[in-house]
This record gives sequence, C-alpha cells and structure tokens, in this order.
Amino acid sequence: MDVWREILVAVAGLTPQVITETLYYLTQKRDPLVAIAEIYVLTTQPGRQRLLTDLLTPDRGRFYTFCAEYDLDPRSTAFDADHIHVLTDVTGMPLEDIRTADESTAVADRILALIRRLTDDPTTRLHCSLAGGRKTLSALLGFALQLYGRAQDTLMHVLIREELEGHPEFFYPPKRPHLIQTRSGQLVEAHQARVEVAEIPYVRLREKLATSMSHVATGFAPTIDRLQRTLDALPDLPLLLLVRS
Repeated sequence: MDVWREILVAVAGLTPQVITETLYYLTQKRDPLVAIAEIYVLTTQPGRQRLLTDLLTPDRGRFYTFCAEYDLDPRSTAFDADHIHVLTDVTGMPLEDIRTADESTAVADRILALIRRLTDDPTTRLHCSLAGGRKTLSALLGFALQLYGRAQDTLMHVLIREELEGHPEFFYPPKRPHLIQTRSGQLVEAHQARVEVAEIPYVRLREKLATSMSHVATGFAPTIDRLQRTLDALPDLPLLLLVRS
C-alpha cells in the first residue's frame, strides 16, 4: 500500500471557512481518512489577511481550534504564513482582486507553477479544493491539475447548506451543540451541519504533457498550446464498423 505525503491545495477569497471545511471532511469524514501534512492556499492580498486573522491567529485561530477539538496536533500539518501564496500581476505586485485579462494570465501561470512543483515529487498526493475564491481561480486550479495531476491526486468541491456558506461563525461542525443564527434569522444547530464534498473525476494529461514538454517549465498558455499541438498530431483512430449478420 502506498504511503503519501498528503497535501491540501485550495483557492480562497474572503471566505477562509472553505479551508477548515475541507480539512474537516478529509480528516474526519473521508473514507479512508486523510492525515494532511501540508496546506497551500492561493489567494489575493485581502484574502491572505483574512486567512491569517481567522485561521492562523495563535491559539484562537479556527485552524487551531479545529485541531484542538478533533484531537489533531497542529504541528503535524505545515500551515503558516509561508504557505499562503498571494497571487501577483505580471510585474510581481500582489493582487487585490482579479479583474483584467492580464491579471488572469499572471494568476494562471502562478497556479500552474505551484501544481507543477508539488506534483514533481512522487511521494505526494494532492487534494485540490475548488470551493473558494473567484470562479477564475477554481477553473484554473482544475485545469492545472488536469495538466499535471497523477493517478493519486484528487479534485473536490465542498458542499454545505446555503445559509451556512461563508457564515462568519461557521468554519466546521463543532463536536458540541452550538446554535448559529443565519442571515434570515433562523437558528441552525452547527454541530449537526453536514459537510459534503463532491470528488470530481478529471482527465489526466500528464503523460502526454511530459512527452511534448520534456518537463520544461513554461506559463499556462504556452503549456496549453504545446499540448494541443501534440494532441492534434495524434493519428485519427480508424472507423470501426459493426455489421449485423
């Protein structure tokens, strides 16, 4: 049986709850359970500050309270300010948001570079979460994993009831009863909330990519272009005719 170094990779905006919700699923609900050794988050400059405040404030940050409540040693998971990757524009300036085509291009290159680096280590298994941030981030993370993902790597999306999405008091289902008032005024029992994750099948193109790219580190658009030319050069399969006798 393979033993992987389990890594959670997530995109996030201003709702860091998606990190602890995914962590809860992986460590408490997934079958088999996953012991996460490292967490990487791709976000904007405001997202980074929210992550540091809400999740990584010593002792009371929700990452630490989650670990304490579920008997996990936070020191066993490498997750600190250095694991929060702030996305930058083409000049290297941290992004406040992703609003232009040039910013999207720069973000795509940064996401691809991280996934390429993490998947180059044969001992790792990536769990990539699409739940946070703008749709652009989610799409690019999914495409990056499609290009470089291996058989062991997973792609997932966190699903919780709508009234708890992004709620400032809900980061994971607590063990003890705890009432949360929703925006509509309804009281919800947080410890009974179900965190479900859709694990998304995806086409793995790494072998074709490795053949055409020879592991050359290039940006997102050139990588897509070279892979497409490789696929276009493949011979067409002969037509199969079935004749009923």
